[in-house]
Amino acid sequence: MTPQDIIKQHIKHGKIAHAYLLAGPPEYMNEKERFVADIANLLNVPPANHMAVGKNESVVTIEMIRDLKTTTMFSAGNTPRVVMIYNADALTVQAANAFLKTLEEPSSHTIFFLLASSRAGVLPTLLSRLWTMRFSHPPFNPAAAGLNGGEAQTFFKKPSAERYALNEKLARGPDHGKQFLADLITHLRYETKNGTKKSALSAGRGGEYLPHAVEAYELLHLPGAPHRLILDTLASYDPKN
Repeated sequence: MTPQDIIKQHIKHGKIAHAYLLAGPPEYMNEKERFVADIANLLNVPPANHMAVGKNESVVTIEMIRDLKTTTMFSAGNTPRVVMIYNADALTVQAANAFLKTLEEPSSHTIFFLLASSRAGVLPTLLSRLWTMRFSHPPFNPAAAGLNGGEAQTFFKKPSAERYALNEKLARGPDHGKQFLADLITHLRYETKNGTKKSALSAGRGGEYLPHAVEAYELLHLPGAPHRLILDTLASYDPKN
């Protein structure tokens, strides 16, 4: 299901969360912002109650969070409010802890959307309070899904030494690893639903590897990301351990 499908189900059943994490590389920023705007419209949030924190800042500080808490505490009546917190993976530890306190005493009419490049930079105790929605799945590519062979379909069938040798080649170009992971994710998504004869995985097993491939794809898009280390970490994954 897409993030749009998920949150619409939450709204339909009256189970919308107080806070969501929208995780995905920077090129998905416009999509995340449109997503929040669409949800605000569904909830009939007036434009005056759309708030943004840290949009043009490199770091989100505790002072910003304290100001936010003061504002949301005095939300008028039953009017809904939507708050977007940019660079959630750049919250200082103090700011993250202050925001945790805000979530412990949530306003019933305020919904927070935290935007981040990856879950990896978000404080674990904060992650446990957020409903994560990923915006990093690449477009579906039928050729990579398992129909025409290729490295992506056989990656987890290869011995570890061959996976690492492939990673060495992929890490030589800035976009080689990203494209490979895009194909790998497409293949695992397809296989999770259908299974493929060419894969070492049985039908449905792709789901065991998919979250790890998506996490690696997100990490590769971070500035200064250590491509080889990220690829090798994925290559070493074994669902039996």
